[in-house]
Amino acid sequence: MIRYVASDGPAYATFHPSVPECGVLHLTVYDRSGKPFGGLYFGTSSQMKAIGDWSLDYYLIGESPKTP
Repeated sequence: MIRYVASDGPAYATFHPSVPECGVLHLTVYDRSGKPFGGLYFGTSSQMKAIGDWSLDYYLIGESPKTP
């Protein structure tokens, strides 16, 4: 996990992640209280189809995601 805390205003960062385990690369955005409110998943078309049934409700209810 990489943690980046942005200050007020525009912020720029470059990350060079590696994924040492099976899964897909994702970025979750948290508010100041630590609750998730959005995110992005990255991968090939087949990887995205494989996770197409995953629930993203945790963004709506503000809880940490459960491992599928």
